[in-house]
Amino acid sequence: VVTNGYAMGSFGATSANRAFIFGVLLANDVPLFQLYDDSGSVDAKIIFPANSTNDNEWHLLTATYDFATETMTGYIDGRDVTAASTVVAGTNGSINTTQDPDDFTIGTLLQVPTTFDWNGQLQQPLIYEGIWTAAEVRDLYLQQTDDIPTTYGWFLDGDTASGLTSSSPALAASNSPDLYEDDAIGGGDWLNEKGWNGAAEFNGTSSYISLGDDDAFSFGDSVTDSPFSVEATVKADSFGLRK
Repeated sequence: VVTNGYAMGSFGATSANRAFIFGVLLANDVPLFQLYDDSGSVDAKIIFPANSTNDNEWHLLTATYDFATETMTGYIDGRDVTAASTVVAGTNGSINTTQDPDDFTIGTLLQVPTTFDWNGQLQQPLIYEGIWTAAEVRDLYLQQTDDIPTTYGWFLDGDTASGLTSSSPALAASNSPDLYEDDAIGGGDWLNEKGWNGAAEFNGTSSYISLGDDDAFSFGDSVTDSPFSVEATVKADSFGLRK
């Protein structure tokens, strides 16, 4: 039994060749970012503080990992929460690349529909082959992003995903996430305040977005790994038991 198993995204089609997971995969509704080494075993991870994002509000979750120093850093809404988090240090400074971790997905884990699907909204996942500074993460939260380095990124507009950089490969939707518009439910129109006209809404049972096997999407090779940063703006509709 896996409790509170909801994945915002993962890189790897099977348990044997996965490279990372970014999601809410533990008890107490806590987000985590987890890396896997060349043998497919957990190498480094950060478990964010409990009860920090399960309030039905939008949150920016960010994690960075420096392979050279094996240092993991986590942020919520632009604020460094590493000291309040549980951090497992890396052991060999390597991400799993030797087993060809293909199939990058948003909204599910390892393309296993109905098992670990995200139940809620998600917008603007970004990946950078480098380390965002604390100031850059703060600017990401404030949406002052013009000068923030990004390798891959997408704007999610329902079942479409527009690349935000020239290197961002095309994404394809499965069972089409809906277009979520903040003002459709009343309230503060948070998305429009950010300059966004919507987000992708995942149903928690079948909808996700995938890249598939694309050699352009990588993080170094089996010898040299790139520093790594990842972020997404998310809101969870519900948590619960997954079996």
